Amino acid sequence: MLPILVVLACVIFLWGMVNYSSFVAKRKQISDTLEARLSAQQQLGEVFSRLADWAHRHALSVPDVLLLLPDLHVVQPKKTVESWCVEAEEFLEKVRQTPALGQSQEFRNLATALDQTQKAYLLARKRHTAAVNGYNWEAQHMPSKIIAKVFGFRPV
Repeated sequence: MLPILVVLACVIFLWGMVNYSSFVAKRKQISDTLEARLSAQQQLGEVFSRLADWAHRHALSVPDVLLLLPDLHVVQPKKTVESWCVEAEEFLEKVRQTPALGQSQEFRNLATALDQTQKAYLLARKRHTAAVNGYNWEAQHMPSKIIAKVFGFRPV
C-alpha cells in the first residue's frame, strides 16, 4: 500500500509542477505579446504623425485624432485604435481623390506604411488576446484551477 501512495504522491507532485511551469510560461507569453502590441501601437502612432506632417506640408485639413494621439506608451483599448484607423483611412480616401496629391510617391509610401503597421498591430493584438484567453481559461478551469489558487495565478 505504501508504494502505491508514494507513486500517487509523486504523480500529483509532478502534475503540479507541470501546471506551475505552464502558468509561468503563459505569464511570460502575455508579457511578450503585450510588449509586441505596445511596440506595434507606437509604430502606428509614428505613421499617423508622418501622415499628419505630410498633410500640413500640403496645407490639408488633418483629422484631430491624428494630431491629438493619447499616450502611446500605454496600451490603448481596441476601440480607440480602431477609431484612429478609421479616421486615417477616411483621410487617405479623401487624399486619393485629389489627383496631384493622391498619385505622389510619398503619399503612396505613407499609405503602404499605414497599411503594414495596421496589419502588424492587428496581428500583435490578436496574439496578445489569445495569450490572455489561454491563461485565463487555464486559471479558471479544473484541475489547473487548483494550482492557480495555490500559487496565486489569477485571471488577467
